[in-house]
Amino acid sequence: MGDDYLYHGQSELKGVHTGDLLVLGNSNFPQGLRMEAMNNIFPEYYVLRVSQFDETKEPASDLDEWMRYLKVGFISPDTKVPGLREAKERLDLLKMDPLERKRYEDYRFERHYDENMLKAARYVGREEGFEEGREAGLELGFAKGAEERSKAIAQKMREAGADPEFIKEITGIGPSL
Repeated sequence: MGDDYLYHGQSELKGVHTGDLLVLGNSNFPQGLRMEAMNNIFPEYYVLRVSQFDETKEPASDLDEWMRYLKVGFISPDTKVPGLREAKERLDLLKMDPLERKRYEDYRFERHYDENMLKAARYVGREEGFEEGREAGLELGFAKGAEERSKAIAQKMREAGADPEFIKEITGIGPSL
C-alpha cells in the first residue's frame, strides 16, 4: 500500500529484546576506516512501483522519463537522459520488420567493414611510409658519413704534407677544404 511510485529504505539493526538501534563505532572496524563510511556499509533499497506512476504528467526528472518508458514504452526523440537514447535506438531496431532490419544490419556491417579497412590502410600506409623514410634516412646518413670521412682523410693527408692533386684524386675533395 502507498501512493508514491518511488520508495527508499535503509537497513536498521534493532535489538530483539530491547528495541534499541545498533550504532557502530570505530572500535568495530579495522583501523583506518573513516566514520562517514560506516553509514554506507548497509544496503539501501529502492522500490519502483511502475503501476503507480502517472504517465500523463510531463516528466520532471530523469527517473520520471525512465518510469514513463517502463510503463508505456515511450521514449522522447530528443531525450538527454543517460541510457535512454541507446534504449530508443535498440527499440527502433526491434520495431523494424525482418526485411528492413536485415537491410539495416547489412548496412551497419558494411559500414563497420569499410571503417576497419580504412584504418588498416592507414596503418599499412604509415608503416610503408615509415620504412621508406627509414631507408631514405639511412641512405642520406651513409652519404653524409662518407663525405665526413673523406673530409677527415683529406685533412689528415694535408697535415701530412700530401700533394693537393693527389688528395683530390683519392678523396674527391679539392684544395679549398
